[in-house]
Amino acid sequence: MTRAVIFAGAASVALFFSPAFGADTYSASSATGSYKGTAMPYVSWNGMYLGINGGGAWATSKDLIFVDGNPAITANAGSFKLSGGFGGGQIGYNLQGAWSPALVLGFEADLQGTGISGRFTRNVTYFGPATFEGSTSTNYFGTARGRVGFATGAALIYGTGGFAYGAINRQIHINDYGAKPPFTNDLSDNNFGVGLAAGGGIEYRLTPAWSAKAEYQYIDLGNQRLQGVAPQDNVVDRTAVYTAFSTVRIGVNYFVNPAYRPLN
Repeated sequence: MTRAVIFAGAASVALFFSPAFGADTYSASSATGSYKGTAMPYVSWNGMYLGINGGGAWATSKDLIFVDGNPAITANAGSFKLSGGFGGGQIGYNLQGAWSPALVLGFEADLQGTGISGRFTRNVTYFGPATFEGSTSTNYFGTARGRVGFATGAALIYGTGGFAYGAINRQIHINDYGAKPPFTNDLSDNNFGVGLAAGGGIEYRLTPAWSAKAEYQYIDLGNQRLQGVAPQDNVVDRTAVYTAFSTVRIGVNYFVNPAYRPLN
């Protein structure tokens, strides 16, 4: 009995997601024409959608260069290796067929909560000598982007690009045990970074109202500057930290008013 129920459930799922089911169960509205009975049903990408997504990010930052003292001494403190996951939601709108039936133009905005972070520790012998310990985290990021795609069957292949923003927190601890007298210095920043996002992906219509997508994006949040004054008041640390990372995500979208209607 249990095996029969499992078999019936699996068969139902396979039937639901098969192209033949889409062709036989739905027909296009009169505005898009009838394609009932074809191997792959006609899909209209027009309209508003909203959805959820999740994925992972990774990057290696540029080296952090510190300038201290008078006369100035420079030190390469190392770099952050960033990694972590994120998840959030998106909302967008598509317009298909403005110049070509397969051309899809759109706009999408998203917001992600993240666990993207990185740490490093480095001993610098020619600068004190000193030990640098750093940590960074991106609390959230989001984008507002245009999309240009090519629709073929139930698939949409697209490129995307636009504006990116995010909240970044950093801490740098310097233990300058070679100074006389030795001292420690803490630098920190809580910045709102702005920059650019670019990437591309593929989206596939599972049913008239639902689609799934896989996407790559490069997020560039620009430079943020750290600054701090050591206890002696005559040593100033300053460095610019560049924030950028790659992301891969998967997601699902729900189309608010799909162009299909169930057959009677």
